[in-house]
Amino acid sequence: MAGRTLQACLRDIKENPLKFYVYILTRPTGEPFYVGCGRGRRIRMHEKEARTTATSPKIETIRAIWERGLGVGYEFDSWHDDWMSAADREVELIDRLGRVDIGNGLLLNLTKGGDGVADPSPSVRSKQSVAMAKRWADPQKRAALCESMKGSASPNKKEVSRTHAKTILRRRMKELWSDDAWRTNELRSRALRGISPQQKEKISASLRETLCSPDKRERMSESMAAVWHSSADYRAKQSRSKRDLWLNDQYREGLLVKRKELGKRRRMLTGKWRSLLNEIVGPIPSGNSSLTVLAEFVDRLETIAALVREQQK
Repeated sequence: MAGRTLQACLRDIKENPLKFYVYILTRPTGEPFYVGCGRGRRIRMHEKEARTTATSPKIETIRAIWERGLGVGYEFDSWHDDWMSAADREVELIDRLGRVDIGNGLLLNLTKGGDGVADPSPSVRSKQSVAMAKRWADPQKRAALCESMKGSASPNKKEVSRTHAKTILRRRMKELWSDDAWRTNELRSRALRGISPQQKEKISASLRETLCSPDKRERMSESMAAVWHSSADYRAKQSRSKRDLWLNDQYREGLLVKRKELGKRRRMLTGKWRSLLNEIVGPIPSGNSSLTVLAEFVDRLETIAALVREQQK
C-alpha cells in the first residue's frame, strides 16, 4: 500500500507539538527505501534535493518514481521529545530493515543513522574523502569552510549541532564500556591516575559529611543492599572489576602499604588510650579486656554525673 503524501505529513508536523520524528520514504508499491529522522520541515528536503544536480541511490530512486508519473510515499514511524531518542529509533529501524549498500536489506541509506555519518559504506567513504580533498584544495572554499566553523551558524543550528555531538559521544561511550578489554584498561588507568591534594580534600570532606549522618548511612546501605541482592549482573561486574584491579601490581602494592600504615596507626592509638585508662582506673586485672573496664568506668561516671545533677536541684 502506498504511503501518504508529503503535504499530509507536513500538516501533521505543524499540528504535532513534539519536535522530533522518525519517518520512512516508500515506493508506490509501499516498499520502504529510506529512513530518516529530523524536525520541522526536514522531511521535504529529499524531493527538494532531487530537483538539483545531486546524485545518490536515494535521489535516483525519487527521480525514477517521478518519471513514471507517480509520487513518493511518506510514513511517520514515531514521534519523540528529544533528538537522542529519535536518533536511537532511526538506528534501530535501519538495522531492522537493512541496507542495500552492505547487502542485507531494502534501504538506500548509506550510513547506520543516528548522527548522519555513522558507519558509511566503503564507496561513501571514498566519495567523501575525494569531495573533501577537492573542497580543501580550493583556497576560496577552504576560506569559506574555516569561516563557517568559526560560529557563523544560527543559534538554532548550533544547538542542534551540540545535540548531535552529545548523541554521538554518549553512543560511543556506551559502546566502549560494553567492551570488557577497554573497560579493564580504563579501570586500571583510573586506579593509577593521581589526583591533586585539593581534590582529595574535597572528596574526603564530602565523604565525612555523608558518613557522619546516620540517616544518610542507612539510606546508602539500603540502596546498595537492594542493588546487590537484586542484580546478579551487577554483582558479577563488581567482582570482575575488583579482580582486575587486584591483578594490577602497582595498585595491589599501594593498597597493601596503606593497610599496613592504617594498622600501625590503630595500634598506636590503642596503646595511648590504654595507658590513659591505666592512669585513671589503675592496672587492669588479668582476664578483663580493656574495653570492658572502659565501659564500666563510663557507667560509673554517668552515675556520678546523675547524682551531682540531683544534688544541685
